Amino acid sequence: MVVNETREVMILPLTIDGIFKMYFENPENRSQLRSFLMAHIEIDESDLQEIQVLNPGLPKGSIDDKGFTVDLLLKTKSGNDIHIEMQTGKESYFKERSQSYNARITGQQLKAGQKYDQTNRTISIIIVDFDLFGDYNRYHEQLFMRRDNNEIFTKMQEINIINLQRVDESQCKNQYLWGKLLKVKTAEELEMIANESEEMKVATEKLLEVSADEIAQAYALSEWNHQHKMHNRAL
Repeated sequence: MVVNETREVMILPLTIDGIFKMYFENPENRSQLRSFLMAHIEIDESDLQEIQVLNPGLPKGSIDDKGFTVDLLLKTKSGNDIHIEMQTGKESYFKERSQSYNARITGQQLKAGQKYDQTNRTISIIIVDFDLFGDYNRYHEQLFMRRDNNEIFTKMQEINIINLQRVDESQCKNQYLWGKLLKVKTAEELEMIANESEEMKVATEKLLEVSADEIAQAYALSEWNHQHKMHNRAL
């Protein structure tokens, strides 16, 4: 599928968690997954040469089915865990839930008899489409547990907040392009991103392939119906 066909396919946004999951968990899209990760976290590229998806597949049934608790859970070549979640709407205790997921994944690494120095990194990437912090918000914030003097206590647990409300050209180019692709809505925007580089051209073509998939379309429709029902309840 080529970018010129965008006008014939309804673009399914990656801000829908199931579409995001289908796009990045596809083994044929490993290059795009590596590119996205390299743009947003500090990690050796060699560690991403082997990426295992620990929770493949969409939840059973509709969007209301709690088939999985995290959108995407990955394990790298060296054993680091990467948890990625798409969250477009504000909800109560969002910060606490994100921290709990991160801690739970870390706690599941060690088996009985293993030493704590065998624990690998747990890296959470939380993509939001709203300002999470009241005073100061930017596209990418990297959070660690710190001492009072601001010294990092440990890098074992790390949370990255990606704020789609703050995408702008002042970021590094790869972050900017991925930020634009994550929230792309129109064929014109998609074509602009595709024209930036051969890598992003392929990334946009992969999104069109997902958008043409009948399962993805059904999932997106379920999500839109769910959002419509929630909106009507709030009125």
